[in-house]
Amino acid sequence: MAGQEGQQRQLRASTLRMYRRYVTEDISPALGRYRLSDLHPQVVDEFVAGLLADGRGKVTVRRIHATLSSALTSARKLRLIAVNPAADVELPDGTRRKVRPWEPAELGTFLGVAAEHRLGALFEVAAFTGLRRGELCALRWSDVDLVNQVITVRTQLVHTGSQRLEGKPKTRSGEDRRLDIGSRVVGALLAHQLAQQSEREAAGTAYQDNDRVFCREDGADLDPDNVSRIFRRLVAKAELRPVRLHDVRHGAASLMLASGTDIAVVSKRLGHSTLSLTADTYSHLIGGIGRQAADAAEAIVPASAHTLHTSRPQK
Repeated sequence: MAGQEGQQRQLRASTLRMYRRYVTEDISPALGRYRLSDLHPQVVDEFVAGLLADGRGKVTVRRIHATLSSALTSARKLRLIAVNPAADVELPDGTRRKVRPWEPAELGTFLGVAAEHRLGALFEVAAFTGLRRGELCALRWSDVDLVNQVITVRTQLVHTGSQRLEGKPKTRSGEDRRLDIGSRVVGALLAHQLAQQSEREAAGTAYQDNDRVFCREDGADLDPDNVSRIFRRLVAKAELRPVRLHDVRHGAASLMLASGTDIAVVSKRLGHSTLSLTADTYSHLIGGIGRQAADAAEAIVPASAHTLHTSRPQK
């Protein structure tokens, strides 16, 4: 038990929330009626097939299965069952789906509609920095340097049950990362700051000053899930192809890659744990960058020297 408690303490709140959701919303409703002795591989196999049939993503299905399998492994160690019935179930490959963020014109349309909302600046920052939802909700004015045009990411805000908890960013490489921002984002933040000051004056002593850049009208912390709901409403209002709020983060990465930004810089700005994660996620978007690099390398060599090697007729 002590080991399990230690492991639980090491889990991030958002990760623990995800595991609990898999248990309460997926595993228990489908398998809760079975006794442990009646859980055979065929039952687990049908459970996995049902998740896929319901349109659940392959990676999500693998995570749900891993949660179930971990629990059954514990049951086996306690001699409650002889074997883990989830151990040999065939799973879908865990290949990440290819991200398909908005095209620049689509993003421009969305930002135009979002600008009319009091949180329009949040989506502007998201579009050009790639900050995660929780990082946007946790951002403080003390971490924003509008003069030098730099944002420092220190924490993230996550929604766990009925609570909103502040903790470190998702990855260690995401902690205390500095992001340069352009004039457009600076302008959006300045306008937002003025509007927020008006809200503070209107609320008077009822205002909860948490120094958040993005917050509710009374200064209280935003609910990250509600930010996603607002995003979906704005997407519908703009009559655009539906994407997730997280896909705006992917869009920021694709804009940087399309502009020729080195993938190592993109990875650092996104706060990815490894460079390979960035490369795997955006491999289908970076083919042109390789060609640009090849053309740039060839352009260094004088054309005459190139001609001597490749264009002289062979005898």
